[in-house]
Amino acid sequence: MIITKVHPTLNELCGISKNISDSILAKLNSTVESLKAEKQTQLEKVNITINVVVTSGSYYANLSNGI
Repeated sequence: MIITKVHPTLNELCGISKNISDSILAKLNSTVESLKAEKQTQLEKVNITINVVVTSGSYYANLSNGI
């Protein structure tokens, strides 16, 4: 789990209140920002792939219509 990479004790005793230090909060924030950046990168890759497929599909469709 990603949360245990931030700090192993964050996954222990699920549902019980915990004291979290500023450094753990900073690591959590960093992890969240990293995950957001990765999500954006993956979405951009998907959009590029979709654009290439759509563009290629239109191009081939136009060729098959004699354009």
